[in-house]
Amino acid sequence: AECPMAHMLPEDELLKAKEEHPDAGVILYVNSIAEAKQHADTLCTSANALKVTESLPQDEILFGPDNNLGSNVAKQTSKEIIPVPKGGHCYVHKLFHIEDVELKRKQHPDAEIICHPECNMDVQEACDKVLSTGGMLKYIAQSDKKEFVIGTEIDMITRLESEIPGKKLYPLLEGAICSTMKLHTLEKVRNALKNEEPQVTVPKEIAEKSLKATQHMLKVSKYVTGVVQTNVYFCYDDETRACVIIDPAANAPHIIKIIEEELHLKPEAILLTHGHFDHIMAAKDVAQHFAIKIYACADE
Repeated sequence: AECPMAHMLPEDELLKAKEEHPDAGVILYVNSIAEAKQHADTLCTSANALKVTESLPQDEILFGPDNNLGSNVAKQTSKEIIPVPKGGHCYVHKLFHIEDVELKRKQHPDAEIICHPECNMDVQEACDKVLSTGGMLKYIAQSDKKEFVIGTEIDMITRLESEIPGKKLYPLLEGAICSTMKLHTLEKVRNALKNEEPQVTVPKEIAEKSLKATQHMLKVSKYVTGVVQTNVYFCYDDETRACVIIDPAANAPHIIKIIEEELHLKPEAILLTHGHFDHIMAAKDVAQHFAIKIYACADE
């Protein structure tokens, strides 16, 4: 299941753009291929793209692969955003047109229309809000409004209906379906967690270079990461949720100290990794300390 947009920016095209703009910083969408990521200064999501852009010292930014997301950032920054490649796009968000917005305003006059920043700019300008998927979730949950038209992949509505009951939600376009995303099923997720396969491997050199860009994004967007022993990670995003991912064999007091005194987190959940459920006292102690729940990655 590969993102078509990611393959719109191969490594050689990015290197050519870097030669043409040697002083430019490079920001790539997290969906980009690893061969391209290794040449980036940082990565971004649709939620943190502006924050990441402002974090770089360069006034010129090579931004890819999605041109519409780049244009959205360009409207909000004084930096020069140079799209790479020309015409890079998400084929699902390209399906939306301004006529769809106009039609939905007539059909649902009381609804607020929200679209994703990967939509065409005329669509973005015609909508009431332009938000990432996480931004949509947060905004709708906090809004007093009851009706919303959603301009992104159709099953975002499925998630919104599940997490925010009581709202009336309408798709901006019924045919906004990502066939690649539909390749993922609960059965496949279960099997991957249970069997730890299939494995995706990346050459060590590429992985190490790509990791630097990933770490920069995490730091800038206030995702904080720390490590205690093997396979013990702490992740936090101040715009969504905090979670603790721990190996059940880890030392609970040490984990709690790292969370509170070094990372200053307020976790909302624990993910118990690797299915090692024979020594779960650390997870239980951490969960009890923070009064949060434990979620297991596999059933045993």
